Amino acid sequence: MWSRLSILVAVLIFAWALVAFSPLAAGSAAISPDGSTKNGCGYVTVCSVSLTTSQPSDIIIVGCDCLPYGTSFTVTDTAGLTFHPRTAQLAIGGSQFIQTWYAVAPAPLSADTVSVQTPSTGETWYGVIAFAVSGANTARPFDSNPSVPRAQANLACPGGDPCNTGVSTSGPDFVFQFGGDTGGIPQTAGAGFALIQEETSGQNAYAQYETTSTPLSSVTLVFGTSQGSDFGVIADAIQPGSSTSTTSTGSSSSSSTSTSSTTSTSSSTSFSTTASSPPFIDGSYWNATVNCGVAGYTSCSAVLTTVFSPDLVVVFGQTESLQFASCSGLAAPSLSGVTDASGLTWHLRTTVTSASTPSSDGWCYQFHLEEWYARPNSTLTGDRIQIHVAAGLTSTQHLGLLAFGVANINQLHPYDANQNASCTGTGTSTTFTCEVSTSSPDDLIIGGPDFFFGAFSFGTGYQAVAPHYAPDCTTEVDVSCSEYQTVGSAESGFAVSYTQATNSIWCLIGDSIQGSEGTS
Repeated sequence: MWSRLSILVAVLIFAWALVAFSPLAAGSAAISPDGSTKNGCGYVTVCSVSLTTSQPSDIIIVGCDCLPYGTSFTVTDTAGLTFHPRTAQLAIGGSQFIQTWYAVAPAPLSADTVSVQTPSTGETWYGVIAFAVSGANTARPFDSNPSVPRAQANLACPGGDPCNTGVSTSGPDFVFQFGGDTGGIPQTAGAGFALIQEETSGQNAYAQYETTSTPLSSVTLVFGTSQGSDFGVIADAIQPGSSTSTTSTGSSSSSSTSTSSTTSTSSSTSFSTTASSPPFIDGSYWNATVNCGVAGYTSCSAVLTTVFSPDLVVVFGQTESLQFASCSGLAAPSLSGVTDASGLTWHLRTTVTSASTPSSDGWCYQFHLEEWYARPNSTLTGDRIQIHVAAGLTSTQHLGLLAFGVANINQLHPYDANQNASCTGTGTSTTFTCEVSTSSPDDLIIGGPDFFFGAFSFGTGYQAVAPHYAPDCTTEVDVSCSEYQTVGSAESGFAVSYTQATNSIWCLIGDSIQGSEGTS
């Protein structure tokens, strides 16, 4: 007969064995780097690195600071891995962009040649970094928090060092940043981070990481050396193998295809997303007033390329009437519709028109905004999307549009069904806002503005739909300053807002796009 003491000792030994010999206990710190490499190239169509790893079931990350922006770039390797674009192209200035891709390597790699390539035969530049992460959740590699991946360019960072702001994660993770800039100063790791690689022989590129034991909440992550040049940084988080959270992944049969905001010179590959992550922006493009605002023009076009399918494609179109000296007889601005080269069916979602308003510059202005949407059945490659001015208007028209895709949407009902899911507003003030209410969790809230000119700021928690035009979008067409953010729960009276420097006329549209698991 066992004594109570003997039973207690046996239980303690058994519990110790479970912890000691469990291969991946919850909260394990086993996730770690497993090899890295770099290379810089110029005036070639392919830039390659050689990557060797020691562990099976690694996540492979490839980042490139590449030129030219807007041209298709893909990733392949000699081991036959499938590389998916993790982010779209983020323009950082000087025709450069940064982008990341990922793949799952089931077995260790031995001198695997990983190549970033483009069909472009003109001037090209590359700063390529590839690294492996072992101990990751290979079924759902990335943290499900909608804050990541977070791609930002030319922020006002602490100390002038390249950074990301507002980064949040959901659990213990391998948190990394990939960055690039238009300069050539070697980069160093920021506080709490370890440098993975830095590359200066081609385009300036760098990557760093830290392993976290707790979630991050709207933190700023910073590299260690100020560049004094245009820069961009992508922050992301890979979850350990013991994690149970879900995230978006892509699937394809061969190589990846990068997002381009101009006409692509190669075919586009269709990707799908899982049903557990919120919607996200998939490509964006605009046309500026300088291109479309000349009196007598009756249309304005933009070219859109998307990576994921099926998407919701949204167009914010703006037109303005103006007349010198008097508002009397000013013809109200209006659009007659949207067409595109792919033959999509376009639907008018909402519209708003301001009052005719005299300004201190001697002109009378009237603003008009419309939101249109379409549902393509496949990815778009260089699709020319066009807005049209209503017939019979004779006053000067300032035209502009922003077209963008939204991926991982609810296929049956892409817009939240709440009766207040969209909003409009107009007025004359420094702060302009309207409010939406949602019924589904993880909605993507979007805002399209038309305002006067001068300095402005996004609403709290929002970022640019087209970050390559912020913060200089005010020198272009106003809808290029459209904003978005993802919310984590149903919301009531949620503000879509901006602040401008002058007490001036404005129009605003806000809307709510629900994710693949939307309940309405």
